[in-house]
Amino acid sequence: MKKNNIIIVGYGSIGKRHARNLKSLPDCNIILLRRSRDNKQNEFEEIFSLKDILKYEPLFVVISNPTKYHFRILSFCIYNNLNFLCEKPLLSSKYQIKKIKKISVKYKGIGRVAYNMRYHPIISKIKDFIKSKKLNNILYCRFFVGQYLPSWRPETNHLKNYSSFNKLGGGVIFDLSHELDLAEYFFGTIKKEIKNHAYKVSNVTVDSEDIAEIIYKNKSDKLISLHLNYLIRKSTRKIFIFTEEGILKADLLKAKIKIFKGQKLIEKISYNDFERNHMYRDLILDFYSDLSRKKNKSKLPLFLDNLSLNKDLLRIKS
Repeated sequence: MKKNNIIIVGYGSIGKRHARNLKSLPDCNIILLRRSRDNKQNEFEEIFSLKDILKYEPLFVVISNPTKYHFRILSFCIYNNLNFLCEKPLLSSKYQIKKIKKISVKYKGIGRVAYNMRYHPIISKIKDFIKSKKLNNILYCRFFVGQYLPSWRPETNHLKNYSSFNKLGGGVIFDLSHELDLAEYFFGTIKKEIKNHAYKVSNVTVDSEDIAEIIYKNKSDKLISLHLNYLIRKSTRKIFIFTEEGILKADLLKAKIKIFKGQKLIEKISYNDFERNHMYRDLILDFYSDLSRKKNKSKLPLFLDNLSLNKDLLRIKS
């Protein structure tokens, strides 16, 4: 069986996760593009130049290096019509967005932003509820996500990690942008101007924002608000959807949904067998399926439909 070459750019924790999931597929040959020749990963072949990617004619490229380096790899993939799966956040400046939009006009590949939370069973269930109109007359949706940055990656110094620095693409609006994507995934693009307050209020970062409040209306006049922070000691990821009849409460970390009519609990859903890696696995399988059918789900070129809530349009500059 001829194997498909997959290039992984960036072999940190998320790069390793993608490699493990891809390794489980029988027709994948994984090659790592790395900056350093130290700490050789003997399990996989390694290359050290962007140009070497073209020799392998890869099925796609996984972009999982630090955010500040995404632009260079994305530009290379677009110029060479290479398929890619890029970790969020896609880009980190208005200049980069403008440039990528310009060069992507003639792009003939298929690209995706790796928003794995779309593959959480809770998210799939809520999406089904919205499409089937089981949640009638939605009035308002609230997203709340928080995680204490010093304990997020305990093996590293959080004040030296990219999350702590604006110039490296850190801050809650980039780091916790899954909620921005999910708001758009559920309810479509914004209709009215976004109101946003993003600040650094503690010492958990060097100069990036550690808390943000975002509010806007979508094209159907539904009110959407989001709270993101690096401050809460107990990790939290919840969604509240208010309707004229009641409320849906979803806890993504516990994989549970409760639906109330008035004050009465009328439905409870739990996914007791949910494992976090299932989202990443399903993301890879879905992208694989798209490539086999040469299907681009985006109406705009590749990833550009994920830019309407880009942090660079949200952050209040100091």
